[in-house]
Amino acid sequence: GYYYSACDGYESSFTAERAENMTLSEFRDLIRTEPATAATVGKLATDYIWYAAGVANRDTGRSLTVGNMYPVTFPYNEDKTLLMKLVRVVEEDGQALLVFRGDSLPTDFTFTRSQPVSILYEECTGLRIPASALRAQDGVTGVFIRYGSTVYYRAVNILLENEDWCLAEMNPEADPPEGHQW
Repeated sequence: GYYYSACDGYESSFTAERAENMTLSEFRDLIRTEPATAATVGKLATDYIWYAAGVANRDTGRSLTVGNMYPVTFPYNEDKTLLMKLVRVVEEDGQALLVFRGDSLPTDFTFTRSQPVSILYEECTGLRIPASALRAQDGVTGVFIRYGSTVYYRAVNILLENEDWCLAEMNPEADPPEGHQW
């Protein structure tokens, strides 16, 4: 097993069985409980499988696939990123309880019970364009580009958009302006 000299009093509350069966309401109750107080000299972990659970909005929960591996980043651990398997998504009241399982025991990792994490579940690459640069011409959204001393209109395929900027598909094979080479 693995010996840890510190105990936080939650060893009998936060268990693997609970992680695999709890509802969102039970999770909320669990994180509000006070730790048990007992004089201990440490704890012995007999397995290297552990869980991370947290609440996200329902749309995020629906964007993830149970059984898939996701990179989970732990800021309290110098932004260490671990691949973890999503084992459960439980929807309730417009939110989702996400339960991930880890099967690696990283070195120098702080297993603090409550810590923020970020999960990369979708990645998109492209050209970031300020929203103020977008123009509609003949029903087609695009941008004006300058090549040399001439300005051209270039249609863009928007992948992601917010009020300040958009992410447009990169098209390295796009034709250069007539009579020019890139």
